Amino acid sequence: MRKNKINRLRYIWGGLTFRTIFGTVFLLFVFGACVSQIGYIRFRTSLTNEYNDSAFQTAETALTLIDGDRIDEWQRYGGESADYLQTADYLDKLCQAQNVTLIYVIDVDTSDYGRFTSVFNAVLAGSGYEPWPIGYERDTTNEEYRRVYQDIYENGLKRGSVERASSLNGKKPHITSLVPVARSDGSVRAVLCVQRPMEELVRGGRLYLSYVLAFTFGVLVL
Repeated sequence: MRKNKINRLRYIWGGLTFRTIFGTVFLLFVFGACVSQIGYIRFRTSLTNEYNDSAFQTAETALTLIDGDRIDEWQRYGGESADYLQTADYLDKLCQAQNVTLIYVIDVDTSDYGRFTSVFNAVLAGSGYEPWPIGYERDTTNEEYRRVYQDIYENGLKRGSVERASSLNGKKPHITSLVPVARSDGSVRAVLCVQRPMEELVRGGRLYLSYVLAFTFGVLVL
């Protein structure tokens, strides 16, 4: 009788011990997952802000090369004037020096912001992009870009950004900084965009997650 009682107590104690250990491990796992997620979000936000600031600084430099009052004439003559070609050359040199994928200036159709016409288009060598000639027409990429264009033309937005990490048709993840190109009277004539690749962000994010998962697993094992 006593032996049965002892065995029963051992069984109960063993069950409680297992549940306690399992519960502790589960809580540690949940805690580790939460901390990892918070850390990853902060890591990604910080790095994205750095990329955005870098693209914006390049855009500010590029703006000093563009005369908003000359865009109508450049378009009228198909970009054949000496000052247009010189400006295009300066933008190309800036694109290569700053290692940004694209620096481009577009004349947006303000009726619905659904289309634009290329004014300048500098492309990083080896990026896989083909430069658009002046006058090239294209539909706005998506609704996010359309909203930024509208805010620049109508609401006085001085700095916009769009991050793209998926649905890129084989292109690499990137962030684009958008700024207004103004006439001498202050009105918006075009939009200047600088696209910066974010391969390091994606690669760094994967590396961060792998380290965190390895650390969490190590804690659970110990």
